Amino acid sequence: MKKELLFLLFFSVPMILFSEKLIIKDDAENWTIGISDLRTESSDNDGFLGKTVSAYLYNKLSVCKNHLLSDTEIKNLKKRIIRQLSSEENKKLHLKQSEYDKKYFTDNKNRKDLKNDIRDIRKLIKKINKYDTERIRIEKSKNIIFLSSAENEKLESVLKTDISAIASENSLDYIIYGKVSMYDDVVFTDISLYSRDEERDLFTMSRAFEIKTFYNELDEALKMFFSIILGRRWSALSVKCSDDADIYIDNKYAGSRTISGKILYPGNHSVKITGTGIEEKTYSVFLEENQYYTLSADSEYEEETLIAVNTFPDEADIYYDSLWQGKSPVVVNSNKGEIFIRKEGYREKRVLLEDLEDNSIDFNLSPELFTREDYLLSKRDNFYKNLSWFVLSAPVPFFLFTALNDYNSSYNSAVSSGTNMSEIDRLEKIRNYCYYGYYGSLFISISLFVNMIFHLDDYIEAGDILEQEMK
Repeated sequence: MKKELLFLLFFSVPMILFSEKLIIKDDAENWTIGISDLRTESSDNDGFLGKTVSAYLYNKLSVCKNHLLSDTEIKNLKKRIIRQLSSEENKKLHLKQSEYDKKYFTDNKNRKDLKNDIRDIRKLIKKINKYDTERIRIEKSKNIIFLSSAENEKLESVLKTDISAIASENSLDYIIYGKVSMYDDVVFTDISLYSRDEERDLFTMSRAFEIKTFYNELDEALKMFFSIILGRRWSALSVKCSDDADIYIDNKYAGSRTISGKILYPGNHSVKITGTGIEEKTYSVFLEENQYYTLSADSEYEEETLIAVNTFPDEADIYYDSLWQGKSPVVVNSNKGEIFIRKEGYREKRVLLEDLEDNSIDFNLSPELFTREDYLLSKRDNFYKNLSWFVLSAPVPFFLFTALNDYNSSYNSAVSSGTNMSEIDRLEKIRNYCYYGYYGSLFISISLFVNMIFHLDDYIEAGDILEQEMK
């Protein structure tokens, strides 16, 4: 139970009452890109070349993991969602009408239900077509899914004439298609990137390359494809290590030994090479926009050290860099990193191996003075204490409200009956005291109620945490 949910009760009812019945939203989390087989000339060699280049495009571009939608793409996507919903409902309408025509003379009972269904579908179509597209919420970042011809037979050889139909039928946001041919030692390419929403080619690469340098030159030519597919500024970083080292980019784990074409924003980035028994190195890299950069990082092994870990009492759980090593006493084979010691009922301990002077660690574990159960009990006591204050304060507003009504009635009676002014003044002062006291006590009581709810949430959350740790 989270604190934010406590306020949902106060706001959900008006939101439900005044919101539209028809809610249209973007449910698609992915941006799908199809890479077709490239058409070739009639020779067998060219046919092989076309499939090879298609596979190369797939492998090269598949490092793109996210697409950032532009304002134009968001606008077109909203229109597409409306068109799709309207089309789906029109198909349902057509089926219902056909069914209605068939049963017009044979089934009077179901005919009435079909007529109602047709009426409801027409109303829904009308609402969809009039829907304000500005109300459709679109997530600007989409995960990219690549489809190759091996995964979809219709992508084997996409032609210009049927590309729009293939994109719609297979729900492809982009399609990469075209042709490639080779004459002598020159490769001619005509590769396009088609947009389903804009119904046109966003970019076409028409180039001729020498076969000796074909793939290197193709990499440079593909930079525009990267920019369109990603929808943002980019750079690609590759890291090569001679040893089986772990690679961290900007303090986030990226892989081991070799990283190919990691897509990053242009600018400064840090690359850390580390691993068990490997000397840690950190490199600072500046990536320019639309740049492929390869970092060759040599990692050297460090001499490891056996370190004995003893605890009193023993049988404590020993963790080295978050990995469980066993129950104490235990031996750790390293000279850097962090040792973490945990035993139920005792305080947890941490130590950095770099700070050790000896090859052994001896720990006297201290009892845990304030256990997790104590923490839960303290949260419970706080809740009951605040609940008691609220219960004690609750009758006060009711008492003052009753007194306010009584003195207000007495005051009105005194005024209407012409009682002496001193008595009227006295009743008026008491009525005013009751009035201010009522609203003041009501404010205090509500505040104590809200405070009690927050402590109830803390109590429940503490219980959930304890339950998860016990598992």
